[in-house]
Amino acid sequence: MMLDNIIPELCEEIYQKLALKEKSQEYNLGMEKKHEEDLIDLTNLHSWWLEFPALKRKIFTIGKSEREIKRALKRESRSGAKRVKLAWKFLRAYPQLSDNLNHKLIVDLGNIVEPDNEQAQNLGNLVLGNNEGYRTGSVTLGIPGYTPPNARKVPELMTKLFEEVKTISNPIEAAIYLHLRVAGIQPLKYDGNKRTSRLLQNRILYENNLPPATVPIGERTHYIETLSEALIGHQEEDIKKMRPLYTYLAGKVNSHLDQRTI
Repeated sequence: MMLDNIIPELCEEIYQKLALKEKSQEYNLGMEKKHEEDLIDLTNLHSWWLEFPALKRKIFTIGKSEREIKRALKRESRSGAKRVKLAWKFLRAYPQLSDNLNHKLIVDLGNIVEPDNEQAQNLGNLVLGNNEGYRTGSVTLGIPGYTPPNARKVPELMTKLFEEVKTISNPIEAAIYLHLRVAGIQPLKYDGNKRTSRLLQNRILYENNLPPATVPIGERTHYIETLSEALIGHQEEDIKKMRPLYTYLAGKVNSHLDQRTI
């Protein structure tokens, strides 16, 4: 299946804007600072809330008589967002990500995003032996027509993914493909697969001087719909079904680039 040139026109538009902005001497320094702020203050917060919409609704609808419950819920949300922020700092320290993807990186990152993964990982190793620290049981995403692969296939599929990412010459498409496949393979034992996939995506964008693909909380339904369609599209080797996710996420990069004033 073709992994390059899925959204060539949109990528060309993005790179043309980037080239114009990079002519400014101040751009690179400003880009690094603003990108960091986006990831910490916006992208990571949204990324956590995307997975817990019911908790968010409960915080905003709970009555005054249940203030202690509301405080506890807010503490949990802050803790979750902080874990994603710490995971980004861990990932930020890595060298060129697209050339250095490996099993340990994915597992360590997932353990920061969701600490329960580490306990599940230790238990799982007793079940399947050396499974590279990945999940050992079946999971479901609740998407009709799509089932994540058998746990025994996960290490092999992740190894294949690492090599596939290296072959994709367009960093934007490489980043989105990594996001899509990690979310689809669901390698982590307990939870946090999609949060981890978005962190990996944004790290590749970052190392290519591109802004993050931030998915706002209010667009969760559209994001899940396009992700679901893309997962089925990859399974069926149907690029047309994958393209809406690529267009949506690359569009976020494009919008961020438009908004940056240096």
